[in-house]
Amino acid sequence: MAAEPSTKRPSRTAWAAAWLEEAFVSGAPLARLPDDLRPRTAAEGYRAQARLVAALGIPVGGWKIGCTSAAARAILGERGPFAGRVLAPRILASGAALPGRALRTRGLEPEIAVTLARDLPPRAETYGTAEVADAIATFHPAIEVVEPRWDRWLEVGVPSVIADLGANGWLVLGEGTAPAALGDPLAVTVRMTVDGTAPVEGGAAAVDGGPVGALTWLANHLRRSEGLRVGEVVSTGTCAGFVQAPAEAAATARFEGLGTVSLRFV
Repeated sequence: MAAEPSTKRPSRTAWAAAWLEEAFVSGAPLARLPDDLRPRTAAEGYRAQARLVAALGIPVGGWKIGCTSAAARAILGERGPFAGRVLAPRILASGAALPGRALRTRGLEPEIAVTLARDLPPRAETYGTAEVADAIATFHPAIEVVEPRWDRWLEVGVPSVIADLGANGWLVLGEGTAPAALGDPLAVTVRMTVDGTAPVEGGAAAVDGGPVGALTWLANHLRRSEGLRVGEVVSTGTCAGFVQAPAEAAATARFEGLGTVSLRFV
């Protein structure tokens, strides 16, 4: 006898992941999901994010951390940081060119990224700042390109933003600097210029605990799941706000003591 068809309704996380997968494939913007279908909590957002990455089948190259400063939290109305996977093909070298007219948001955030020299694996014990700092291989000047799949993404709610890889589009990296050569990462300042917009200035001190403090938060966030792996890249949050770039523009972020990173929208 044939099995009875399932009447179980897909979960909110399944709905969000399926819609986001379609947006990745089609490039079409997504409207906010109906209230009964969209993720309601950060935990549901993270489950949807994991389902999305599994469905896409694209390797993960690292992570981005959002809302690591008071200014960033004010934009999204959030009280603490959140994490998003960064797909490996979307980690680009300085000088990268992106198709500006095919993108909607073109949000740019100057950030300090790190690469890991060793694993920070899952475990019961909390990670301390010194142990996490010792796991850093290099610091990098970086620009995160914020390109959410949601239309009117600031209105969909943080759980839906989390599901959408934390709104990450790309991560553009400059040359790496070893921790011993950098000195105090909290002393790094940045000035980013983008064609057609006023320069923005800031520094690593704008990030709660600086880049090492943000990385420590992520290590502890992930210690109950997959942990962090050697070679992964982590972008630690904006040092100087958010700039929406024109469709054709060049952006350059100069980090005092760390180097320069640039990209173009063409």
